[in-house]
Amino acid sequence: MSAKHTPGPWTYEGDHTHRQYNIRMLSREEKHICTVNNLPPHVLANRDQSTAEANARLIAAAPDLLASLQELLALHIAHHNAIEHAAARKLIRRATGDA
Repeated sequence: MSAKHTPGPWTYEGDHTHRQYNIRMLSREEKHICTVNNLPPHVLANRDQSTAEANARLIAAAPDLLASLQELLALHIAHHNAIEHAAARKLIRRATGDA
């Protein structure tokens, strides 16, 4: 599987004041990946301001999470033949866009 996404590692930056976080690739280019923001409280009254930051942290960790899952699956397959492999493969295909 070749990566179709921007390779990691990614990071996020921003603050609660603006409720906006930018996801960037950690490299010399500092490529912008996406912006995560939380809508104003009157639109999403049940969301606290930490939601946007939590989403940004999760998105920024995505390339590392995918790589770890791929490595763990490869190691586990070498030593076991478990039904859980199908679930891991399905998640990897979902993340990489491989149907």
